[in-house]
Amino acid sequence: MSTRDDRYQEFWQGLSDYVANRNGLVAPPVVSDLNYVKFPPMLRGFNLCAAFDTRRANRKVELLITGVRRGDYALQLLSQRHEIESEVGQTLEWNINLMAEKKVSLWDRKCDVFVGPRSDHYAWYAEKLELLHRVFTHRIRQIVES
Repeated sequence: MSTRDDRYQEFWQGLSDYVANRNGLVAPPVVSDLNYVKFPPMLRGFNLCAAFDTRRANRKVELLITGVRRGDYALQLLSQRHEIESEVGQTLEWNINLMAEKKVSLWDRKCDVFVGPRSDHYAWYAEKLELLHRVFTHRIRQIVES
């Protein structure tokens, strides 16, 4: 494992510990040596993810939609875009034209996760992950059950 991989894994382990101690809506992620981690499924085919881009100094949380009906589910959520973004309090990036998984992302641009107190970054990730969980969970259940 490279030094970068160790650094990434250490960062995600810290987030995992932070989320576990918080006892919030989101279960701790599977620790990774990559620039992203996935969290346990909200429902089958729907995962939250946390990621960062050190080159551009960006961090994000996102909803990943997978499975055979991913396109249909993503379009149904997109039809609620105005209400969803109103609840979230900011514009989201909707990458639903991708071939594989569909993504709905909440970005924080110009924020390097390796600068400043890690606890501040962990708090941001935890708050935004819980926000997406609250905003999307009932909508996901509705579209899956329809």
